Amino acid sequence: MAMQRRKSTVTNAKLSDELVWRIKEYIINDQWSPRQISGYLRMNESIEVSHQSIYNIIHNDTTGKLAEHTRHKMKYRHRPKGGHFSNKGQGEYP
Repeated sequence: MAMQRRKSTVTNAKLSDELVWRIKEYIINDQWSPRQISGYLRMNESIEVSHQSIYNIIHNDTTGKLAEHTRHKMKYRHRPKGGHFSNKGQGEYP
């Protein structure tokens, strides 16, 4: 009984090389986002691929070609670090 339950669970399988190639084609040629690709594969081809797995493919691309074709170029906004926003004068008594 326990073995039946173990066999019926979903395991994380490695994506096939053909599927990775198709995902790269969607990114480069069609300019699709990882969520669009994931949704398209789920709805039209019954393939379950998470958007995070697609982001991992983009991050692992050493050429940077895939990141160039994403909308935000894989750059994330960071808060300013230096003296741009200072708290000068706060917390002091006159």
